[in-house]
Amino acid sequence: MVTTIGRASALFIERFPLPVLIGLLAALTAHLAQYRAARIHEHNASMSQANVFNIGQAAQRANVSAKMVRHYESLGLLTKVGRTDSGYRQYTDKEVHTLRFIKRSRDLGFGMGEISELLKLWQDKRRSS
Repeated sequence: MVTTIGRASALFIERFPLPVLIGLLAALTAHLAQYRAARIHEHNASMSQANVFNIGQAAQRANVSAKMVRHYESLGLLTKVGRTDSGYRQYTDKEVHTLRFIKRSRDLGFGMGEISELLKLWQDKRRSS
């Protein structure tokens, strides 16, 4: 039986030669540094208040359109988010970070199925890495 990690490794190796994987790692490292800097800035801006964004604000922070946010949610790439009493979606920093990850993965050429697998690996706290 092939493990999830084994499938993901095979997916990378089949799709990308080593120099491309090294470039991918560098790009993802840069993305992580950018995310950390943004998180520090956001944290300092509101120490005690949880950041909650409407769909337009979340989309803007992740550099995607609101239509794409809805699309990613319909595909199951984003978990269902909270809603106000009037039905408006409410996004937190966690969802914005996930949107940034999806955007960066799309920019690197990954398909939706591949991104779904990557998100499952990323969000699985029980996996060894």
